[in-house]
Amino acid sequence: MELDKQQIKRLRERHHRRHGIRPAHSEAMENATRFLNQAFNIREGRAPYHVIRKRFVNGARLTGSHLCILIIAMLIASIGLDIDSDIAIVGAMLICPLMGSVLAMAYGIATLDREITVEAVAGLALQMAFCLVTSTLYFKLSPLGATTAAIIDNSTPTVWDLAVALAGGFAGGLGNSRDQEPATLIAGVAVATAL
Repeated sequence: MELDKQQIKRLRERHHRRHGIRPAHSEAMENATRFLNQAFNIREGRAPYHVIRKRFVNGARLTGSHLCILIIAMLIASIGLDIDSDIAIVGAMLICPLMGSVLAMAYGIATLDREITVEAVAGLALQMAFCLVTSTLYFKLSPLGATTAAIIDNSTPTVWDLAVALAGGFAGGLGNSRDQEPATLIAGVAVATAL
């Protein structure tokens, strides 16, 4: 009686199970899996939950200096758009405090914390109103008044811009959850988003 390939395979597997023989490729797979789990372990180096929460809540707090910095950043961005300067736009993104409210809103939604979400949305709406008033006043009073390439580029977002924003948001959230302060990471996210 001749056995077909499937039956031979089943008999071999049963023999290996019975005698505790593991194929060589499974050990290599286990080692690779273990390595990947250690390499991409985002739980290592994580800050305590109360520290993470405090970072997000403090990032969304509006103070007088916060709003002044926002207005200055909006003026720099408007000038950058008006004179077609990507460097000025990136500089404005680096000092603009809007990221705190956006991250706090995302944190509130992710943790189902209604209080933080409502506070962050209200703060973001107020900040956006300040930005709109500042930029409107600037462009009404600006002697240049020409449509520049920077204005066109920044007023026609694409799917790639959304992908960069989502990736930046993930990096910002991950950076805020680490033990060390995420200042350089947040600056990098702002530059990537601006570019």
